[in-house]
Amino acid sequence: PIWKRFLVVLAGPLANGLLAFVLLFGLYLYGVPAYKAEIGTPMPNTPFAQAQLQKGDTVLQVDGKNISSFQQLTMTLIDKLGDGQATLQIKRNNTLLDKVVTLDGAIQLDGTTDLVSLLGLSENLPDLKTIIQEPTPNMPASLAGLEAGDEILKMNGEPITNIRMVNRILQTASPN
Repeated sequence: PIWKRFLVVLAGPLANGLLAFVLLFGLYLYGVPAYKAEIGTPMPNTPFAQAQLQKGDTVLQVDGKNISSFQQLTMTLIDKLGDGQATLQIKRNNTLLDKVVTLDGAIQLDGTTDLVSLLGLSENLPDLKTIIQEPTPNMPASLAGLEAGDEILKMNGEPITNIRMVNRILQTASPN
């Protein structure tokens, strides 16, 4: 009969919909991994350095709003750009502190603006060795004599503890 064929045809899409619902519900229960709102060493002469934030400080709140991840911290600070400042409640060595970060000056957000660098904000990444894998021939690293296995300890006199620091120094360096 036709109604049995109809049920067989309908069973496939219904099973797919049910599977999608179960998988999404499971993902919702499990959550999505994210970096904690733990701060790395602030770059010198930036708002986070001027607010005396230190490596290992965990941001718990921004202007009373609870913060649970580094991404949420960044998005909340973007919302606060027009306010001129933000009060951060941080946890440092099991002590709660309030720090005021000045967000003055006109910051234009476009596709090239690195707000995290402008504020001096960085995730507290583990301090891994920055070891050259294989320099590309005729590029600055190979022309400077760097070889596979070399470890970067300092750049421009600044100690290097993770790859993010290398990227920041290279981005701010003059092209010469």
